[in-house]
Amino acid sequence: MNVSYSNPNGKADLFVNPIIAENIKIKDAFSQTEDVLRNCAVMRLRQIINLLPENISEQFMSQNVFNFDHYLATQLGSLPGGSLSDVIINQVTRHLVKEILQNHAQHITDVSDERELETYLTYIISTTLEHSTLPAMAPYCKGLDISSKLRYEQLYRLLAGKSGNQRFNQILSRLASQSPGADTNEDFEEMVTKLKDIPNIELPAEIQKRLRMMPPGKLPTDLAEDIARYLSELLLNNETEQQLSKLRGNYHSNVQDAVSNYILNRLQTPHMVTVV
Repeated sequence: MNVSYSNPNGKADLFVNPIIAENIKIKDAFSQTEDVLRNCAVMRLRQIINLLPENISEQFMSQNVFNFDHYLATQLGSLPGGSLSDVIINQVTRHLVKEILQNHAQHITDVSDERELETYLTYIISTTLEHSTLPAMAPYCKGLDISSKLRYEQLYRLLAGKSGNQRFNQILSRLASQSPGADTNEDFEEMVTKLKDIPNIELPAEIQKRLRMMPPGKLPTDLAEDIARYLSELLLNNETEQQLSKLRGNYHSNVQDAVSNYILNRLQTPHMVTVV
């Protein structure tokens, strides 16, 4: 399937602002791309279920098992084939175990029985997937190939922008309102609280992409480091020359490193990101 940007109704194009027209094309292409991605994810999950022992695979007769969230659909739909990563194995295992437990909820009356079943299923499914490989799915997912890199980036921003911004805004809000810990630094604490006063802060596209794709919870260390570095540079650029001179006197040439490390420590909380 090739992504088409033509008018889906076959009607004459309206004369509209070129920017608006381009946005319409992007949204139309995004919708088609997302559909293909989900279809690929469904096919991938069918392949995975077929790898499982029969007594487990037969538990997934209901179509509900294919109602997974967008994050899992994206991960599954874009798999090239071959061995599965630990991350994918964990995600798929949790999804399948949850589905079986829901199907048997009315028959399970004891919490210990449920835990025992969950442990058994998790072991069987994850072990099976660790020793399995998936075939490549071409040509089924050719619709995922978008020739123009620029258009792909536009589509990605449309997909990731809203959720990525919500997550980043949550991080900014928590940084600015967090109670300082025992290792607080008055200079840096005052700087960090100014984040709420800087309008329209946006992460670079590559960092925003990684923020959007991570599961809710604690920020990965490398992502937290990049966000801390970006925010420290932003804060220092908004400081007065007098304050910068004071900081340089205290920290010499390592001012940005010191600010980055301070922010990084504040970012290392277990549930920094809860927005899906």
